[in-house]
Amino acid sequence: MRIVVDTNVLISGVFFGGFPRKILSSIVNGKITACAPLKLSMNTKKLYKR
Repeated sequence: MRIVVDTNVLISGVFFGGFPRKILSSIVNGKITACAPLKLSMNTKKLYKR
């Protein structure tokens, strides 16, 4: 299964848990393939550098 993950899911999954964390765990475990537009990927990369 492929899904599009937005910034809200990433932030919520990392910091708050719940369903967004389950999504991130499924991505890490290879159950789901995450897809994201290049612009979102670039924005996320900038966020992590802060």
